[in-house]
Amino acid sequence: MSKNMQKNNYKLSSRLIVGISLCLAIIPAIVLGILILKYSVNVPIHDQWAISFIFTKFHQGTLSFHDLIAQHNESRKFFPKLIFLALGFLTKWNTKYEMLVTFLLACIVSVNIYILNRLTIGSSHIKGLTIALISNIFIFSAVQYENWLWGIQIVVFIPIFCISTCILIAYFRLNNIAKILICMVLSTISTFSYANGLLAWVIVLPVLTLIQVKFWSDIRKNIILYLLWIIGFIANITFYFQNYQKPLSHPNPVESIQYPYQIFQYFLAFLGGSLGIGSTIQPLNKSIILGA
Repeated sequence: MSKNMQKNNYKLSSRLIVGISLCLAIIPAIVLGILILKYSVNVPIHDQWAISFIFTKFHQGTLSFHDLIAQHNESRKFFPKLIFLALGFLTKWNTKYEMLVTFLLACIVSVNIYILNRLTIGSSHIKGLTIALISNIFIFSAVQYENWLWGIQIVVFIPIFCISTCILIAYFRLNNIAKILICMVLSTISTFSYANGLLAWVIVLPVLTLIQVKFWSDIRKNIILYLLWIIGFIANITFYFQNYQKPLSHPNPVESIQYPYQIFQYFLAFLGGSLGIGSTIQPLNKSIILGA
């Protein structure tokens, strides 16, 4: 067998392996998509009824900015409400389309993670797709069925989408001003979508700084941009907590400081909670392990 034939066979086998790896990597998304189509029901659930008034007010022409920015539980779901309104207008409030948006957001997050993997780890296509398969098993896990079958859970995925997109933008060949401004917009969207969206401001700035800064002098050059970020963060917090009312069911945050170990456990359980059910292992312990 000639060297050219061997080389061609090697290329063919490599492409075949990459193709198989790609198919395996997207299987979790395909399976979940099928499950959503099969088990989704066009019925608002729980908190969806609490925000249904926006459709009535929109129809009556009385919908105001205050209605959109108003506190719901501990969140200010301004941007999700805009999505709900748009989808409601286009689909006569068919909640299945809200589930579709949630699924699409998860797909974008998956792509973001894959690209970040290629940019940071820089491994071969096969290794990259293997990592994508592992991450997709978690991202598209059917265990978190409530997130997939409740239309309102769009709010959960918007901050994840915003943060992962911000981190990806940090690696783009854009000038620092453009990166900061785009990430500030995405962080604002994250903040006014779900309560934990505020974390975008805390997570993204260190990433932007570490990628941009190679020498201490670079920090001085970009100090105005970092101050702009901090001002934006403070402005978001100030506006977010203006007239904020602590939900009655929530404990006093000052009292919780007395129990740091329990706070740490709760934090880990919160991170792993969506995957912590569906097995014989005690859900709380499993959530803590997955969160860690």
